[in-house]
Amino acid sequence: MKCSNHQSVIVSLSNGKIQPIHPHPQLLSNNNDFNSSKLTNSINNSIKRSNSKMNGLLDYYPEAHNDGIHLSWDHAVNSKSLLEQSLNSSSLLIEADVSLLESKYPVVIMAHPPNLSSDLTLDSFLQKIIDSKSSKGVKLDFKSTKCVEPAFRIIAKHYSNLQNCPLILNADILSGDYVTSNQPVDPWTFLMLSSTRFPKAIISIGWCIEVNDQYLKTGYSRKMVDQMLSIIKQYNIVQQPLTFAVNASLMKVSIDNLEYLLSQVPNSCCASLTVWSGPTHPLTSDDLIIFRRRFSSNQLIYDVPKQIFQQFRTQLGH
Repeated sequence: MKCSNHQSVIVSLSNGKIQPIHPHPQLLSNNNDFNSSKLTNSINNSIKRSNSKMNGLLDYYPEAHNDGIHLSWDHAVNSKSLLEQSLNSSSLLIEADVSLLESKYPVVIMAHPPNLSSDLTLDSFLQKIIDSKSSKGVKLDFKSTKCVEPAFRIIAKHYSNLQNCPLILNADILSGDYVTSNQPVDPWTFLMLSSTRFPKAIISIGWCIEVNDQYLKTGYSRKMVDQMLSIIKQYNIVQQPLTFAVNASLMKVSIDNLEYLLSQVPNSCCASLTVWSGPTHPLTSDDLIIFRRRFSSNQLIYDVPKQIFQQFRTQLGH
């Protein structure tokens, strides 16, 4: 990936004021290319700075008894009103989408493309959570490469006040076996910045897929799994807990490959699958029961429609 010497002004909005965010100097080198030796040194330094035990998502919630079935989510919290509702709900985690609104003064906002209108900036989103003194976990889903660096600079400003709750940084960093309308987030940019700036964050990564006939037949292929393992080893992601975002409908034909994925991850005891599904995707509570029989209870995080999830819990006596 190349970074231009031209430094455009990125801004955040806080209390109605425009605040410039300057490009991070470590992303630029004399020849405009990322320097691999600097990257390695930076990652190694971040590892040395973090001597504490790695905390996976379930480690933050003793009441979950090391079982993802006890975690609950509020999804797409991309507006002021939804954030207010979420902070007052019983859910343990808040999920929101991070996008870049491009204009004369680009702004990092909470929005899911193609909708790029929002009354909530990332800066205000994080400040509101901190001011509420909430212990809810925060999952930020990065929708493009161009929003990562300016967003991470905003997160860094608030990071010291987010240490007591889980911070999950999510992006689809690889393409799947078939062409989709979405482009993956650049893995170098996302993984390098996640590891060096937020060594205690949980890294969540996945593939750009679509729930269509092709993917429903083949799911997550061994090729896709091998590419993900190669990326993890290439960027030395061994000191942070990892979760892999996998679509439940595709998982049904991919269980063996996903078992292999978890078994091959360095520090696999801290690796999990975040099983997600859209409201129209083919999924039943019986599918979730099959997944639960094949994986340990601490290897699955469920991010599926509430009705199906409740049926699943009821069938298991929860």
